[in-house]
Amino acid sequence: MTGTTDVRSTILRLSLALAAGAALACAGGDSQAPEVQDIRGTYEGLWDMSMQTLDGSSRQGAECRGTVTVSSQTDTSFTGSFRVDSAGEATGDLSCEVVEGQVVEGRHGNSGLANFHLESGDGGAAAALSGCEGGAMWQGDFTLTPDRPEEGRLDAGSRFTLRCENQDGSTRSWDTEIQFRGTEP
Repeated sequence: MTGTTDVRSTILRLSLALAAGAALACAGGDSQAPEVQDIRGTYEGLWDMSMQTLDGSSRQGAECRGTVTVSSQTDTSFTGSFRVDSAGEATGDLSCEVVEGQVVEGRHGNSGLANFHLESGDGGAAAALSGCEGGAMWQGDFTLTPDRPEEGRLDAGSRFTLRCENQDGSTRSWDTEIQFRGTEP
């Protein structure tokens, strides 16, 4: 009987192993990750920058036309460029001068949520617009129009503190927020 019990035990273990293997094989076929959307393109829109002193006593702002271009995408990583044009309204020491730079370290998920950095010369878009030092990661959302997937939208922003050197050598800090809202033409 011992030989029969060993054979039954071996057959039972093999059956369980085969059933587990079949279950894993079936599960593997059904668990495909959602397709990553293609966000490449040029998004034209407005850069909206506001600065307020940390004590809230004064405020400056600028609204400038410009673009964000996603030129390269590999899976969920992307890079590209950005541009702020000279046309626009500004107050205080801010300007809508031409500023160009790179979109770097971009990552986005299947839902369109994204984060990235902007670099321009020695700093980012905020530093170039204001002449101050500072910057942070941008977070936003790429939205594709379901019935017209070629017409996408990008809404992104960043909040951080800029440090500006005054003419007397002192430093002033500003709570800064920049938003970009653009669509593919």
